[in-house]
Amino acid sequence: MKKYTFILLLLTIFIKIISSFEPNVPVKFARAKFGVLGLISGTMYFKYIDFSKTKVIAQFHKGFTISSNASDYKIRLVNRPLCPSFIRQYDLTSGLNYKIFEPCGSTTKMVGVFDFEINELEDLFAQISMNHQVLDYAEIVMH
Repeated sequence: MKKYTFILLLLTIFIKIISSFEPNVPVKFARAKFGVLGLISGTMYFKYIDFSKTKVIAQFHKGFTISSNASDYKIRLVNRPLCPSFIRQYDLTSGLNYKIFEPCGSTTKMVGVFDFEINELEDLFAQISMNHQVLDYAEIVMH
């Protein structure tokens, strides 16, 4: 009987040790919901593709009314939401092709694939600016 108890104890310890190691699973999805300043309304989604690629999908319902030219707006990921400075690697402007519908200022669906890991986006903000003036921003929330 003692032999079986000892084997059962060893098996229990082994299972506890194995189950304590959690695999490092990357975040699969993140979201930034705009509207903090009330100028722009919409959502930006970040989807995990692989270890070095992230797909960005965005749709805006209003707010792009200052100019109907999409190239006038800058869409970036930043450390400080109200500061116009940005990290060049996180400039999404040229990778997101879209059109603006007048007069409401909504956009077509924006889609782009970028060379950064989704885990790098933690504690960053998505920001839309024009002429070095921040129009709106959103905190990136990991899921």
